[in-house]
Amino acid sequence: MRTAIGSARETALAALVGLVAAVLIAVLFPSLYWTLPDHWETSRGEARDTALEALRQLAPLPEDALVDIGLNTSAEIQGLLRDRVAAGLDPAAARVSRLALRQALWRVKVYPPGAGTNDWTHQALVSPQGALIGFTYQPPERRTTGLDEAAASAAAEKFLRDLGIALELYESGEVRVRGGNEDRRVSVRYRDREALLGEDHPYGLVVTFAGDEVSGYLPFRENPDSEAATRRQRSFLIAGTTSLVLIFPLLLVVAVPFLKLYHDGQLGVGRGFRLLLLVLAAGLVISTATSLPESDGWTVGPLTRLQNAFLLAGLSYATAFMPMAVLSFMAWSAGEYYCRKRGWGHKLAAFDGFAQGRWANATVARSVLYGTSGGLVMTFLFFALARLPDRLGFWAKVGDFLEGPAWPVSPLVLFSAAHVEMVPVILTGVLLVTCLPRSAVLGAFCGWLTLVAMSPQLYGQSALSGYAMWAIVALVPLGLFLRYDLLSAFIAGGVSYLVTESVGMVFLQDQATQWNGYMILLLAALPLILTLRHLQGGEELSYTWDDVPAHVRRISERERQRVELETASEIQSSILPDLPPSLNGVEIAASYLPATEVGGDFYDVLALDDGRLAVAVGDVAGHGVSSGLVMSMAKSALSVQVTFNPEVDAVFKTLNRMVYQGARRRMLTTLCYSLIDPKRHELTFASAGHIYPYRVSAKGDVEGLTTSSYPLGVRQEISVDVRVASLEPGDTVFLLSDGLVEAHPEGSEEAFGFERLEKSLQENAGKPPAALRDGVLVDVENFVGRSPWEDDLTVVALRLPAAP
Repeated sequence: MRTAIGSARETALAALVGLVAAVLIAVLFPSLYWTLPDHWETSRGEARDTALEALRQLAPLPEDALVDIGLNTSAEIQGLLRDRVAAGLDPAAARVSRLALRQALWRVKVYPPGAGTNDWTHQALVSPQGALIGFTYQPPERRTTGLDEAAASAAAEKFLRDLGIALELYESGEVRVRGGNEDRRVSVRYRDREALLGEDHPYGLVVTFAGDEVSGYLPFRENPDSEAATRRQRSFLIAGTTSLVLIFPLLLVVAVPFLKLYHDGQLGVGRGFRLLLLVLAAGLVISTATSLPESDGWTVGPLTRLQNAFLLAGLSYATAFMPMAVLSFMAWSAGEYYCRKRGWGHKLAAFDGFAQGRWANATVARSVLYGTSGGLVMTFLFFALARLPDRLGFWAKVGDFLEGPAWPVSPLVLFSAAHVEMVPVILTGVLLVTCLPRSAVLGAFCGWLTLVAMSPQLYGQSALSGYAMWAIVALVPLGLFLRYDLLSAFIAGGVSYLVTESVGMVFLQDQATQWNGYMILLLAALPLILTLRHLQGGEELSYTWDDVPAHVRRISERERQRVELETASEIQSSILPDLPPSLNGVEIAASYLPATEVGGDFYDVLALDDGRLAVAVGDVAGHGVSSGLVMSMAKSALSVQVTFNPEVDAVFKTLNRMVYQGARRRMLTTLCYSLIDPKRHELTFASAGHIYPYRVSAKGDVEGLTTSSYPLGVRQEISVDVRVASLEPGDTVFLLSDGLVEAHPEGSEEAFGFERLEKSLQENAGKPPAALRDGVLVDVENFVGRSPWEDDLTVVALRLPAAP
């Protein structure tokens, strides 16, 4: 009886706490985002229509054009306005200022069919009130301006006055000329007399020209302290990259107990596999729905605007969502075991019932209530910390809740984002890491550190202050798990994410945006709505995993192992590149033959903007899931590093540091990496414990390009022997893994070896790369016979264009 009364009182208290937190959120939000315009009256579709109508006045729109619309938000402007108010500026004046209008602007770009990312023809900016803030036309060909300064100034002034812009609000136009006689570009800048940021931080309008005609106008702002803004952006970029890269070491760490327990028949993977599919599905929704606006300004080589969007979506899916899904899968499977081992099986009962759809019981209902209240408390903490004095660096940037797609996609995207962000975070930090140590105190501390490191939401004036905010807020889901159960921690994370990202929508005047906000809040409240009536009635659930007979569990787990390996193989196959026949004029052929479902070899060929090719072949010791995880980590790190700095020495240092810090010492990783310059006919290369590449001339000369160093991860620092080899037109560069030269018939220790390889290369010299590759593989297969591969086998052949 005392327990029942205590439960009723605790339930009532949780409901009261959630209600108070919701009220405080509604009170805090307007004062937190006081710089937002009062009247947000323009939806995405209305902004599009306004922009296109204005752009047609500049120049005809291309037929079958791609219209890309997104929201440009500026946390920097919000911070600058906050600083000015702190220095004495009237908040009301700041809020209605022309500068405040630039915090959030609809950006509309028009691309002709097949155009690249930077080849738009029309661009417009529309304010939340529907006003045109700027629009411009970019002709397909560059036009030199022949106007003198006086003529340009007169033309710009007439253009702005014809548009109804009150030039009295701006200072006299300042003509600026760039380029020489062959490429003379003129613009006229009008500084805003409002000057909220001081004379040394001007902003206003700039009129641009295409030839001798006005091509439009856009807002401008000069930041004298651009270095501070750069440092802040750099800190968030580093934090975001760290969070992304952190997934891979976590995968390795979690894989250790997972693989051991799975091998011992202690784990079931059914629920974990469903979580993996959930995160993969959510990631697919996010990458598909947001690829176009997210890829604005992002370009790779000659790809079109749509192709760049698809490429970015694929890269984010492969390097972010897929590892998160795998991490969720392993963290749940291993975490469930350690939670039961600690005697906390009751903490999984509500989650088990929730996942099975058994919502009509008091166990699930109470956990949902506790989690919903906890999520509201988390949101309140975010907003309350953002209201603290500015010197602490806590504040939430404007516009995060507005950047998503329009209805009906926006609720679905945010709902998916909540799962992608919170599922791996809660499962890893709260369930697995908290339950893993024998000491409950140590487990709680380690779990909290993991939550902070994986921080799904970063606000603040710097990444450091953002981590500090999340360090405080992360105590809520951790405390809910320790006090109640896993489901309450899950619900808290999801509710906090959805409320934080959507509550601002309901304060705006635009009905479509408000509708989005209300629907997202409804999604956050849906579990509570469906279970509320069962709070004080219905059945009580118990977690019964231990009731399943051991031999049944083992049979089921072995079947799931097969499914797991097939899934891992498919995931790995999607990570390895599907190379085109040629890149930058160089013919390419590659082949990858794993010894098991999941291999440890990896390869890639990346085209660089300067015309070179970055080519890599690597090998993680052994094969299987653990080697495949290291392979995926190395392959992803390679792609990221080549994007920033493709030079040979930099690539080896970055990958060595990543393997040294993230992989187990016994999992040696070798790598051969080279840069092919088809214009200069040069090959710059180095090897870290890997087989050296070969140069095969069209005449049949075969040369081993020797270089060596110890494998990646052996030492904290690596020093590679970078060499440069001259190439001739028609030469083929042949890279391989040791699985080729070490292949041998079953029952024999005689390997295929380097002599047979060089003879095969000589016999197939002069052939296209695909024919040379196939010829070598046929020779290996003829030598090995029907013996199974004992190691992964990878070959990559690249042939320079023949002399004209």
